[in-house]
Amino acid sequence: MSEGQDFQGKQREIQEYLYRIELIKSQLEALTQQGEIFEMTANEILRAKETLENVRNLESGKEILIPLGGDAFITAKVSEVKKIMISVGAKTIIEKDTDGAIEMLDKRLDNLNQMNQNIVQGITNLQQQAEIMNQKIQQLSQEK
Repeated sequence: MSEGQDFQGKQREIQEYLYRIELIKSQLEALTQQGEIFEMTANEILRAKETLENVRNLESGKEILIPLGGDAFITAKVSEVKKIMISVGAKTIIEKDTDGAIEMLDKRLDNLNQMNQNIVQGITNLQQQAEIMNQKIQQLSQEK
């Protein structure tokens, strides 16, 4: 093989690695966004759980602040804190006692944490792959 063909082969290989690195960057971006969504969801669940724990022992007729979203609140009087309405998906809401609702929220948090760990592991694996490819690009670039 001539020197020119060898050079062209290395250039193609470098281009292939660069292409793969770009794909990895896209995947990393998607996983990072997914992780951010999971974190926001986990924060919402934690706030709901904290609220349930705080209102668990309230007496009927007590006034509380209810978050509307966007840092807006209304005041309301508590009439019943023993029955919690909680969504189970597909526009379906069920009634649970306070402890049951907290337990459901804990399970949701556990699931989110597991999914987030999978995302972190995926990000780590992709970063390692990109590093290996960068090293190979450097090796190819330094070869004569």
